[in-house]
Amino acid sequence: MSLAILDRSGVIDRLLSVDAAPLPIARTTLKLFAIPEIACTDISEIVLHDMASCRPQNEEETDCFAFLDLQSKTNAALVK
Repeated sequence: MSLAILDRSGVIDRLLSVDAAPLPIARTTLKLFAIPEIACTDISEIVLHDMASCRPQNEEETDCFAFLDLQSKTNAALVK
């Protein structure tokens, strides 16, 4: 997954690639990752803007954005 990290002003601070596979269906999954050199309080939003590949088990590759329900436990919104 490619994530855009937005600062307090809503400006892209950086892009971050995260290996999130596998993501099980109908189950909450927690993914921890470090965002170096930026304080959590300086992040206003994290945008999931690209997924290089998405292939449900035993199926063809598809657009998985519709399947994802993103939530954040912090003040920074996690959106697609």
